[in-house]
Amino acid sequence: MAGVTITVRKNGPYIVSGTVEVRDADGNVYPAKETVALCRCGASTNKPFCDRSHAKVGFADQGTLRAPEKPAAVAAAGRLQIRVRPNGPLMLTGPLTVIGTNGRSAFSETTFLCRCGASHNKPYCDGAHMRIGFVG
Repeated sequence: MAGVTITVRKNGPYIVSGTVEVRDADGNVYPAKETVALCRCGASTNKPFCDRSHAKVGFADQGTLRAPEKPAAVAAAGRLQIRVRPNGPLMLTGPLTVIGTNGRSAFSETTFLCRCGASHNKPYCDGAHMRIGFVG
């Protein structure tokens, strides 16, 4: 499998490109797809997937990364698992590259992405889900 990328969309979802395994908080595995949109506003009624609720609730985030100017290396081949933490972030384990709207990218083997929409360190989780009582 080629490296998996997650592109952060301005005012919208995470677009995951590459075959991944998505597990919900109960451990159920969703069928693998080559491209999937994951909610990052916290309002989707189909969590962890995007249902375009971000447009209805006025979710606003530029989708930029505070990564180095140089693009990160392309993620190596390997399996990426996306696990939904109960009432918390998306936990991603395995090689991936996160790409922001500003063209910057970051490579990681373990990443926690915000899915409540309240993080002050978007797209990454800063624990805001606990502060706002996020359920999902």
